[in-house]
Amino acid sequence: MHRAFESLIIEHDARLVLAAVCLCTLGAVLATRLFMRTRRVRANRLALQIGLASLIAGTSVWATHFVAMLAYDPQINHAFDLMRTAQSLLIVLTGIALSFHIASKGRGWIYVVASGTLLGLSISSMHYVGMSAYRVAGEVIHDHGFMVASVLLSAVFGCLTIHRLLHPTTRYCWMGGAFAMVLLTITVHFTGMAALEIRPDPSVQIPFQWVSDTVMGVIVMTVVLFLFLIGFGGFLIEIKIAEETRTLVRNAALFDSLTHLPNRANLQICLKEFAQDVTQNLKKPFAVLTIDIDRFRLINARMGNATGDAVLDEIASRLRCFALSEDFLARTSSDEFVLIKTGMSAQDSVDASARAIGDALTQPLELISGPLEVTVSIGSARCPHDAALPYDLLQKSQYAMKQAKADHDGKICHYDAVMDQKSREHDALVSDLRKALVNNQFFLNFQQQNDIRSRDVTGFEVLCRWRHPVRGLVPPSVFIPIAEDYGLIKNLGIWVLREACNEAVQWEHPYRIAVNVAPQQLSQPDFVDLVDDILATSGLSPERLELEITEASIIDDQTNVLAVMHRLKKRGISIAMDDFGTGYSSLAALQIFPFDKIKIDSSFIRDVYCDPQKAAIVRSTLLLGASLGIPVLAEGIENAAERDFLAQERCCEAQGFFFGHPMDRNDVRAITGYAAGLQQAG
Repeated sequence: MHRAFESLIIEHDARLVLAAVCLCTLGAVLATRLFMRTRRVRANRLALQIGLASLIAGTSVWATHFVAMLAYDPQINHAFDLMRTAQSLLIVLTGIALSFHIASKGRGWIYVVASGTLLGLSISSMHYVGMSAYRVAGEVIHDHGFMVASVLLSAVFGCLTIHRLLHPTTRYCWMGGAFAMVLLTITVHFTGMAALEIRPDPSVQIPFQWVSDTVMGVIVMTVVLFLFLIGFGGFLIEIKIAEETRTLVRNAALFDSLTHLPNRANLQICLKEFAQDVTQNLKKPFAVLTIDIDRFRLINARMGNATGDAVLDEIASRLRCFALSEDFLARTSSDEFVLIKTGMSAQDSVDASARAIGDALTQPLELISGPLEVTVSIGSARCPHDAALPYDLLQKSQYAMKQAKADHDGKICHYDAVMDQKSREHDALVSDLRKALVNNQFFLNFQQQNDIRSRDVTGFEVLCRWRHPVRGLVPPSVFIPIAEDYGLIKNLGIWVLREACNEAVQWEHPYRIAVNVAPQQLSQPDFVDLVDDILATSGLSPERLELEITEASIIDDQTNVLAVMHRLKKRGISIAMDDFGTGYSSLAALQIFPFDKIKIDSSFIRDVYCDPQKAAIVRSTLLLGASLGIPVLAEGIENAAERDFLAQERCCEAQGFFFGHPMDRNDVRAITGYAAGLQQAG
């Protein structure tokens, strides 16, 4: 050890030694930082990251060695062999690259030992190959004890370096790895130099092709500068790519990819800041306007997703005209936008802005496919007048929009206290609905379907009813939409189907049973399997089951629904199109989907005998059914005049109060006959 310090202090130029240490430190810092990034890069960029880290580490270690050699003064003539010098650079670059590659494969102790040992041996090998390039006019003698010590120390510090990089306990552990790499390089070099003893010998000549210290210094600095520029340039490129990637990820998380507007997550952040500023009197009151495109789903279904995207893009473009520098515009769902308008202290200002927005958005949209007119429903709420909390403010604005949509399309509605009471009742009803299925509050009614001439019963449609413990009977028109909006319809629909099959299988007369299926049920991947299970456990023949679906069930995902329908029909289950005529593409649906029955909506049957328009629609539907070979059932017949008109027009089946009101299971059993525990197929 005394020999090592003597070599360092007496035989070396302190200024060049300091330069070598600084160069080594810079390289170690950059290399370890680059290596630490390999844990966060994708597989296709891992090799590049390891290559950059190895290039900087190997170059800095190699340069440190030769700058330190330039600091060494043996007091005799000496020079450098360029070929051996180049070989030493190649050795250290290859060895460190292999070491980093091994370290990137795992974090176990075997990876630490293998990678760390290889790192140390690469640097010590570079040192001794580099030393063999150092030629002097004398005899070179090596102390093998110091040589072995330098190699062992290189392995120890190499393992320490890799351990710190692979097992960081804090975000600054890479510094420990960089420091260990500096110690590794310096220890190998100066311990190796302590092993060196030179005895002058005038008979030894230095070949002229070997280079002097000055030329070697220029070569080393040139190589270092060139390789460092490559490595550091790659480092900067990686940082730039990482920054761009973070920006893309952030944009994906906070911005809508189609309109490039902020999304719901971004809106919530901004809304919180707006509300805090108003509370602290840093900003004027503002209003939140929720704008929803009416019947947008039908635009997608009838005209295609490309047209739907074009509509959204054009709507977003028009809304931007109303978003001033201090305002905030976001797209929060497929057909919904939210605009935060600042400086809206008076309701008149909010109403004026909403009317202007509505007028602008209802102007015909100039699309590639041609002009298209849309309507929007707008709801608004003010801060702090209506709410101070961001979530409440946005929720109340959406309640107002839904109220506007419920009244009629294209209306503007502002949140008020009455709506607040309705929203509380709505929330309470949602909560009660979640518990209703568990608490057995649902029950089934059955409405008979009849031959329109003989009035014989041909089947029954199942109707779900909810008996609330406080409210009494809740109409299906109230609780079914809530169940659909809050994801409860799937469990409720399966319960209805199971109960209906269990009831129908016990009838002595094998009447057909018709069950409504919601759109969300058809989208379930296991829906057909659930139907199979219910039929198997109940024992009901598939030919007795008829599933009724509306046009709304098929317009969102026609490919999936068509596949589900084919699977159901293969089992013998029939499919009826419910509420025919109320949609926008009923004729197209009949062409695409394999329906077994058409059910004309009751709105066309009421007073059909004295309404020429309704009569024309009903006649057209019956003619269409006859042409396609699809039976037609008329819903909602309430009097003999309606029945007589339909019979005259050769409608086969009907249901409605004229034939009978919905019945409970006991009344149905009186018609069908009942055998307790009967399990029959058909």
